[in-house]
Amino acid sequence: VKKTPPQAVKHLVVLPFVNQGSTEEEFYVDGITDELRSRLSSLQDLVVISRYSAIQYKDTKLSTRQIREDLNNVDFLLVGTVRLYENAEERDQLRIVPELIRTVDDTQIWSIPYETTRGDVFKVQTEIVGQVADALGITLSERELKALEKKPTENSEAYNYFLRGNSYYYRNLGAKDHFLAIDMYEKAIELDPTFALAYAQLGRVHTLVYWMFYDRAESRLKEAKEAIDRALELDRDLVEAFWALGYYYGEGFMDWDQALIYFSKANALRPHNSDILYGTGLVQRRQGKFEEALANMKKAFEINPLDYNIAVEIVGTARLLRHYEEA
Repeated sequence: VKKTPPQAVKHLVVLPFVNQGSTEEEFYVDGITDELRSRLSSLQDLVVISRYSAIQYKDTKLSTRQIREDLNNVDFLLVGTVRLYENAEERDQLRIVPELIRTVDDTQIWSIPYETTRGDVFKVQTEIVGQVADALGITLSERELKALEKKPTENSEAYNYFLRGNSYYYRNLGAKDHFLAIDMYEKAIELDPTFALAYAQLGRVHTLVYWMFYDRAESRLKEAKEAIDRALELDRDLVEAFWALGYYYGEGFMDWDQALIYFSKANALRPHNSDILYGTGLVQRRQGKFEEALANMKKAFEINPLDYNIAVEIVGTARLLRHYEEA
């Protein structure tokens, strides 16, 4: 490992890992990438480019230099490959090869191949995060170390369903994807009733179904709240549950004060998260706090510079403030 000198905050993008196995396992490889991105984004001294911007580089042929320029001179790329073995004897085996690249000179500063199983994939993800932090000169706090040791679930099949749910949630092409995501999260929970992250995501999608007018029944919001409450019973510091609760109050009841309380809780635990900052900005704008809203939206856009939705909302908020040149 070639360590980089310590500095205040570094910027990193986790590009979609390349699937070297069956196309049927694409969702699993994407899920491993997302989990690594999520774990890395929990580090206070690291800004991780959000999923929406990172996913634009799936199967990219662009150079490191071009990606660096696109993403506001991002300091590092984490790239990698994943191979899931297909024969009957080894179907639980996988090989993960991550590679950390410094963008300013396109230099590899760390890479280690991992041979593991689906059941031990969380252990490998934790080790990769630790190795990346070490290579970047980032010292992990006790809280960060403790958080990294958490396993979302001990049940690999439940995790598979959770990742399938995420693939539908992120695809987000309409009502069908939302309801398929709900089915997948519910199957994950059936297999592991202590799967807090699955409950949080289930609650988030129930709220989204209500907000998007796919189902405006009050029971839909009741199911959302029950799922999020259960997530927090299982893990009282789960960022994704606070984030989901913020949207529950905002999209479900237009209770912007309550929404902001829970977005603030999420932001305190994960201050460099584009989704949380963007959600906070939207709520603040509803409250008439235009300056604060614009500041948070701009922070979100720095972390997610390819998201046109955030750009559009920045324009609208800047216009409300009569910042026409900026708009």
